[in-house]
Amino acid sequence: MGQRPYLGWSTFSEQTISGNFLTQANMQAQSDALRSSGLQSHGFQYINIDSGWQGSFDASGRPIPNTSTFPDIAALVQHIHHNGQKAGIYWIPGVEQPAVAANSPILGTPYHIQDILVVPNTAGNAFGGPGTSPFHYKIDFTKPGAQEYMNSVVALFASWASTSSSSMA
Repeated sequence: MGQRPYLGWSTFSEQTISGNFLTQANMQAQSDALRSSGLQSHGFQYINIDSGWQGSFDASGRPIPNTSTFPDIAALVQHIHHNGQKAGIYWIPGVEQPAVAANSPILGTPYHIQDILVVPNTAGNAFGGPGTSPFHYKIDFTKPGAQEYMNSVVALFASWASTSSSSMA
């Protein structure tokens, strides 16, 4: 028997129609709408935030929210969880150009972003797919620090589920 697909709501379709749609307020409203719709009792439990939430990078080269559209992403994730749902977040695979240019240190390691890239620097994504985007660089997971970088990004995202609003400054 096949597994059931993930059931929920994603920003992707709406944000391609309305460029100003992807905001914390709209995500909270969608979470509330899913909760009140009755669909959760049928397994619809995901609120997925697609690309566009990101604003810049922290000192470790990890993506952080655009605070003008997502002023308190931890509060948003907590709102979604309070509604009995799970929050999903899309992040473009690889390392984006500003973090590469800054050669940010990788949290908890002696390595830096440029130490973990495919050499010569190859545009594309972490999955090794084709592409010529100069904004995303492939990670070489055979290099020390590569997995630690990914782990640090995932840990940052996970912290939004357990961080109080006041400590996100």
